Amino acid sequence: MQIVRLPRQHLILSLLVIVAMPLFILNLWVVQKDATIRLEPHTKMWVYGLQATWMLATLRWLTQVKWIGFWSVSIMSAALLAANAYFLLFTKNYALAFYALFLLIVSVLYCLNLFKSLGEVYYSSGRRWFEGAPRFLPKVEAAIRTSDAKIPVKLSRLSVEGCYVYPIEAQSLENADDIYLKLGDLEVNCAVELISKERSTAGRGYRFVVSSVDHHKDVRDFLDRVRSAGYVS
Repeated sequence: MQIVRLPRQHLILSLLVIVAMPLFILNLWVVQKDATIRLEPHTKMWVYGLQATWMLATLRWLTQVKWIGFWSVSIMSAALLAANAYFLLFTKNYALAFYALFLLIVSVLYCLNLFKSLGEVYYSSGRRWFEGAPRFLPKVEAAIRTSDAKIPVKLSRLSVEGCYVYPIEAQSLENADDIYLKLGDLEVNCAVELISKERSTAGRGYRFVVSSVDHHKDVRDFLDRVRSAGYVS
């Protein structure tokens, strides 16, 4: 899969992982306020270097929309929480209890939003590793519109945020302007932007660009109709 562009929400979530560095420094400062725990300057530099390397690797994975980035954030958060719990019991420094609670709340909220962002349908066709082609949504008619053509497509995934499509014939979907969707007597048109594409096939992931609250409601109503027909879980 090749990422063509990152949606603003996912880019912001990815960049927020940089906050892990000042949080880690603050954590170390709180721990060292206890007289029994002191780190030598060269040890601190090694610790900061390892944390910075971990943070930068995680940032790269997230901007490449890789799930390893999510697991890296989760492990990083769990490690900090476990260290705080240990030092809280060891030093009886109850300032760590408030910091650990703050860290827990922030980590859970961040990981939930990151999990949702990485799971968006326009990042993956939904094809499983043992399948030659993804399973397409039946009965849903769709077409990608460009400046000079209307290209029939099949949908493998659909959500209120976007879709993943394949052209029925060998045609390029690079210059898509909008998408036309139809199920029964219900139709909807929506502008789209290309988010990802498969390297080995013509599959493309598009994010819906809604122009208003009413337009968003139209897209949601169409998705509800598709779900009620049993085509989207």
